Amino acid sequence: MPGVVTTETLSDTLGQNMGMTPSLLIVEDDETIRETIREALFLEGFAVSACGDGLSALALIEEQKNDPFSLIVLDLMLPGMSGLD
Repeated sequence: MPGVVTTETLSDTLGQNMGMTPSLLIVEDDETIRETIREALFLEGFAVSACGDGLSALALIEEQKNDPFSLIVLDLMLPGMSGLD
């Protein structure tokens, strides 16, 4: 189905099927949602980092600048700063 991203298409796009382990960052202030997404992606074989606000996300991105995240899943409505900031 066009426009639907499955873990298989995500794996192919991010290189997981070529022997790479893509690293993902989940930025979500709702802990239940954040941990559900983190666990689901971890179980699919991704290296997953997660945080609950924009400032923490920026710090993690800075720490990983030599090995950047393959994908960031970002909530737009975060405390302190929005996902658009």
